[in-house]
Amino acid sequence: MWAGRPRDKRPKVDVSSYMFDGLKGETVGKLPGSLNGTQFIIQNCEFREAGLSVFNNNWSNIHDFTQDATETHYTLLPEDSKVEDFVPLPTGEMFEPMHIDLNLDKSVVPRSMGNRRKTSDESCLVVFFYGGNSQERALSFIDGMRQTHPECVLVQTKELKMQSNDAQRVFGTDLYKEAVSRGR
Repeated sequence: MWAGRPRDKRPKVDVSSYMFDGLKGETVGKLPGSLNGTQFIIQNCEFREAGLSVFNNNWSNIHDFTQDATETHYTLLPEDSKVEDFVPLPTGEMFEPMHIDLNLDKSVVPRSMGNRRKTSDESCLVVFFYGGNSQERALSFIDGMRQTHPECVLVQTKELKMQSNDAQRVFGTDLYKEAVSRGR
């Protein structure tokens, strides 16, 4: 008879079934009920590694699949609406470690006006050329504008790779040819 620790009779768990790690170029998900309350981990799959950009947010580009073009089937919520007024935040002890925060200043994705009616005819194009930290510079600029010029609104953001002919068309000059060529 063996006098060691009693044998663990719990079923063996394959931890790889409860994590997404280092995935690139894939669309993955878990079906409802497949986790059965087990903690799920997502690591080394951030926006950029997934080929996504926090600046390519098309929330206001809504396609109405209804065939009747004479009716309006959706409306945008008022601009001063708060998420928590329409979607209840999860409560309970199990959600406390998640630190859910709906503060717009802490959002990973910059809040933009989208297709809403503009409050002014004035507008400005701001471009950040690739330089290794262009995303951080853009986010810092947006934050600075919100702090020092709250009357300004962010209409739209877009991250893209420009070609030389795109720069010529947008800026009306070839002075930015070198900056564009450094892009990824």
